[in-house]
Amino acid sequence: IVSRPKTRLSMSRDSFEIGSELDEAKPLLSNRKDSSVQRRARSTSFKLERSFPEASLAFESLDFDIVENAIERKSKQKLTAHEHRMAIVAEWGMTFLIGVSVGVVAFLIDFGCAFLSELRFFLAEKTVTSYWIGLLTLISISGVFGVIATIFVSFVEPASGGSGIAEIKSYLNGVKVPRVIRFKTLICKAVSVIFSVGSGLCVGREGPMIHIGSAVAAGLCQGKSTSFPFIDVNVFRSFRNDKMKRDFISGGAAAGVAGAFGAPIAGVLFSMEEVASFWNQHLTWRNLFCTATTVSVVYTLMSGLKEGGTFGLFSEPQLVVL
Repeated sequence: IVSRPKTRLSMSRDSFEIGSELDEAKPLLSNRKDSSVQRRARSTSFKLERSFPEASLAFESLDFDIVENAIERKSKQKLTAHEHRMAIVAEWGMTFLIGVSVGVVAFLIDFGCAFLSELRFFLAEKTVTSYWIGLLTLISISGVFGVIATIFVSFVEPASGGSGIAEIKSYLNGVKVPRVIRFKTLICKAVSVIFSVGSGLCVGREGPMIHIGSAVAAGLCQGKSTSFPFIDVNVFRSFRNDKMKRDFISGGAAAGVAGAFGAPIAGVLFSMEEVASFWNQHLTWRNLFCTATTVSVVYTLMSGLKEGGTFGLFSEPQLVVL
């Protein structure tokens, strides 16, 4: 048994020196294979492996802070008034583009869900000869739609599973969740939502629309795709930083809520209170403009179907935006 040596510290002007008694005990500690120090080290290493599994190593943190240095300040001072105004116009233009895109995607998902639901009952009515045959036909068609949705989530892109709200909240709070806002995830999410809702399962499109809107905003503001490297638009290079991407994703999440419920103000409040942790007054007006654009696009496209091809006539009660 090795007793714990008494250490004495002798402080010099430049450094601390450990007493000689500790130096004498070092060979004993090194020669003993099962010393308390080694056991403690192995225990600590085991606890770290249990606390931080390999799956957590894929998660990184986002850098939302702009580096303040002399070069950054000098580059800002060189901006003219015209360049500053054009940067603001570019931000609002990208916000408008996100609102229009999310509105179109929300309309296509709504149309696809309604079409598959009607197709399911239409095929069941055409093949029915008795009660049990009609029931089995309806269950079979619903099962096929459910299997298609499962294939996209389980085998094509697992990151598209679930509602996606937790992943977007994590991303907007500084955690870079891998593959959560890629274009491939967006496609699989939209297709799986259409087939799962169309199959008659107890699911809805409201939660996934938040994830879809965020993925649309992330792809548009960056102008490139990791899943498809040949897509690279250099026009949006000024938006390729974590801060700008975060702000546009918060607008996409708000637009997703607005497109699902038809409520632009509720979308802004949801993004401000529930999703984002970084907010400012300028972002409030931009996101309100984004959600209003999304709702207008969705209702304009829906009016074309309900009014027999005449777009923009909001005579139906559910098409009136309040």
